[in-house]
Amino acid sequence: EHLSTKQIHIYVSVMRMDTIVLSVVLLSVCCQAGTYNYSDIELHPDHMPYFLNMYKELADECVKEKCPLMEFVGRKGCWGYEDVCPQNDSYSTPSCPGDHRGWVPSKKDQIDTFFAQGDFGYVAEQQKELMVMCEPNFAADSSLLCSKHLRYCQGRNIKIDFRDLNHRKEPIRYKMDVLKEGQSQQQ
Repeated sequence: EHLSTKQIHIYVSVMRMDTIVLSVVLLSVCCQAGTYNYSDIELHPDHMPYFLNMYKELADECVKEKCPLMEFVGRKGCWGYEDVCPQNDSYSTPSCPGDHRGWVPSKKDQIDTFFAQGDFGYVAEQQKELMVMCEPNFAADSSLLCSKHLRYCQGRNIKIDFRDLNHRKEPIRYKMDVLKEGQSQQQ
């Protein structure tokens, strides 16, 4: 997604793992008078270099404006699911203590399997599968992209009411009736 000088949307999409359902989080950084409102970025300082490396236009603007985030601009760091993310710059480096035999042919295969199935490699694979489920007609409209079997989704301007999930007695893993009419709406 291309960033405009008016608004940046960061989609942190979180998958449903077993019985835990987490929602899509949307962080908007809005602008005022042509400059970014950096105080709206509510991230832990440790995550700021990763954020700025994902959004180079914002980092460039920060340098020009001598913004309060200058100390984070230019630091190495990537999450691990980006197209170009050297392992030594990645947020986490998987390690698998214990024996690999019986599972995979080598220790490297064990670590690679963990990365692909339980770390940011899983996110990267899901993002490669993304397809449009709800296409916006205008920039401010809702949109929804999901991978196969809806395992991973990215949405914008969507409100989903998950309150009923706390009261369900049966597992919802393969259920098709998780949301009722009216629980998903355009924001």
